[in-house]
This record gives sequence, C-alpha cells and structure tokens, in this order.
Amino acid sequence: AITIKIPSDVKDCKVMWLKDDGTAEDMNAKYTDGCYVFTTDHLSVYALVQDKTILTGDANQDGIVNVNDVTYLQRHLAGRLNTDGSALIDETNKSLFDCLDLNKDVKLTVEDITELQVYIIKNN
Repeated sequence: AITIKIPSDVKDCKVMWLKDDGTAEDMNAKYTDGCYVFTTDHLSVYALVQDKTILTGDANQDGIVNVNDVTYLQRHLAGRLNTDGSALIDETNKSLFDCLDLNKDVKLTVEDITELQVYIIKNN
C-alpha cells in the first residue's frame, strides 16, 4: 500500500479514481494539512473533484460530463450493479436523479440516454 498526497487550497473536494472502464470511484481521501491524503495499492489516474453540486448529465459523478456518462447510464439501465450489489445510480438521490432525468418524465430511460448524448454534443 502507498499513501498519496494531493495538495490543494480547496477543502470541499473528493479524490476520484478514473477507471479504464469509464467509471469513477471515490478514494475516501481526508483533507489534512493542505493535502488530500489517501492510501491505495495502485498508481492510476485520479481527479480532484469539487463536491458541491452534481452536473447535469454526470451519471458517474466524476465532475466531467462526457461519453463515459452515457455508458454509465446505459449500464445502469441494463441492470449492472456496483461490486457491493447496489445500483450504479442511486435513484433515491433526488439531486442526482434530477440531473439525469433529462427529459423530465420522472424516470430514467433510454430517452434520457439520447438526451444526454444531445446535451454533450451541444455543450462540447
């Protein structure tokens, strides 16, 4: 195991591990002495993500809205689960749900995936 320290002046962030499959995992870093500190057994790509609001379309909650969010939403709708058996997307999280229900029909469907793709094209 190795301990990684990422210096930052911003205190309300998460350190996310950006996995090769396009998902992100919270590294549960602690903010100590001006650094985000966490322990891991691998060197990978990590992102420091401000933990204030969920971006429209940010299905995997990594702070970036891109094609990885489309894939993540597709995987969720197909019934894929996290390693702990929970749903990929917590549909009871109103803030998250509202940012992903792009057609505002109060359910996550293939139509939201299409709307997300259009949103990404228009905003990039």
